[in-house]
Amino acid sequence: MRALRAVLAVAALLCAPVLALQALANTRELPGPLGWNGFWQASIARQFVTVAIEDERPVMAIRPGGVEMARAAYAREPFATDALFLLASAMQVEGRSDEAARVLAAGLTLDKRSQYLGAMEIQAAVAASDYERALGAIDRLARVRPMMTGDFVGAFATVLGQEGAEPVVLQALENKPVWAVPFWLQVPTDPGTLARFYNLRLLTDEGTSANSDARLMTALAAAGMHQQVFELWDRAGKGADNPTGFVQTGGENAFGWQAPPGQTGNFSQRGEGRFRLYVDAGQEVELARQLVRLAPGSYRFEAQVDPASDAEAVSVKLQCAAAPDGAGAQEHTLAQFADFTASSGCRFYWLILTGDAFENRSALQATVSAIRFGPAGGA
Repeated sequence: MRALRAVLAVAALLCAPVLALQALANTRELPGPLGWNGFWQASIARQFVTVAIEDERPVMAIRPGGVEMARAAYAREPFATDALFLLASAMQVEGRSDEAARVLAAGLTLDKRSQYLGAMEIQAAVAASDYERALGAIDRLARVRPMMTGDFVGAFATVLGQEGAEPVVLQALENKPVWAVPFWLQVPTDPGTLARFYNLRLLTDEGTSANSDARLMTALAAAGMHQQVFELWDRAGKGADNPTGFVQTGGENAFGWQAPPGQTGNFSQRGEGRFRLYVDAGQEVELARQLVRLAPGSYRFEAQVDPASDAEAVSVKLQCAAAPDGAGAQEHTLAQFADFTASSGCRFYWLILTGDAFENRSALQATVSAIRFGPAGGA
């Protein structure tokens, strides 16, 4: 439970951030309405509490004068839960845990929206190994204070950076928290964290959607985790009708024709099944690529180029996605159909389109249509 204790400690700290003692709280004389308004006085008293993380748990300290101010605030206004937060914190610091628990319970009876009392509840629940209560407190605060949802999502995303953290977040998600949907939309980019995020996705559907899965597949493809991309593709039921994943036109997330990073306008769709390509004179560029899954065997790629005289300047390449520097790639121009062989040593490939105007004095401009790719016997 080390990972769970860590993330709940972070969540508690998010609820009660490190409080800086303001100049106003340094003075013994309270100006204006603070001398008679218990709520305002309690708000200032709360700032006498400092919170820090030590050994993966929040540790509170009370600055001198804070307890006296909180007592005065509570005497003026019994509904001032900020004062109860400070008093309970002081009791906790002094080792009076039972009294602190009673004050905390009284405060939560008055105000379940208080992020400061919520922080104490999470901390107390973790200390008692009552993780269900702690997770429930986080969900309650996320519901009544939606602006904190992103912080809680960040806390649970952070814990995924630890080995074996998937069961921790799974336990939280199975409680159907309000932050489940935004959690899946915040896909990590660190490879290790992304792998655990993916493993977690296989364990639950809670909070997921087609949109979140699309984002996850895009991130997996960018990280070179091609097998996981197609596992999600199959999980969505799309692999049965299209086992290779090849998309003639359109496409979404990790599938279909993708422009190289940083390049736009070289290869763009112009209606159903038609693409316009453009390459500056003196340039040879990758136009687009798409990821496919191939069983061992022979495959054929065909397309029409208009004008036909430019077909020699447009080529298609089949390259093992795992091959370093494109080693072993097979390449043909589009002057005729292109036959390729997929080996048993590679399952995932890039289909890459290239335009060549390197020796031209004018730009290469053409239309590509009627694109087909599949087993050679069925093309």
